[in-house]
Amino acid sequence: MQNVKGLVEAAQGGDNEAFIELIQRYEKVLYNTARRWIHNEEDIADIMQETILKAYEKIGSLREAQYFNTWICKILINECNQYFRKEHKVLDFEALPTTHEMDTSKLELEELLKDLPAKYKVPLVLFYQSGYSLQELSEMLQVPLGTVKSRIHRAKQMLKDANEYSDKEKGGIRNGCF
Repeated sequence: MQNVKGLVEAAQGGDNEAFIELIQRYEKVLYNTARRWIHNEEDIADIMQETILKAYEKIGSLREAQYFNTWICKILINECNQYFRKEHKVLDFEALPTTHEMDTSKLELEELLKDLPAKYKVPLVLFYQSGYSLQELSEMLQVPLGTVKSRIHRAKQMLKDANEYSDKEKGGIRNGCF
């Protein structure tokens, strides 16, 4: 089994089997990422197909083979954004899993995320739920690393503030700690 760099270089050289193997390796990651935005299986399939087609057409433009995962996920994110622009919909993320930092249920977190601006939702969800590194997010979103860090920090603070406000309305039932 070839490494990713070798497969990318082979695919850039016209080896279709190498490209297919790359897609097979990252198919689950792409699907799970698309599913966080899109909840209709047919639309996910269409977006995945467009992503793979664009990646195939533009594989030659990938300068550093080791960043294939980041590169193809960026194409996928752009396709998801295009889908929403075409459908005039607003991004609707699935809830983040409960972590030691977030003491809230899935439904409560979904409600808190609903009002969070997309520029904060995207890095937060991709970092905590999809497991992308800060550097990968910086490249994917085409913003400096410091911007990614500050957006994640601000998103967590916004969620914490919204959660504390919600707790006060409920009479302080939960502790509101993130």
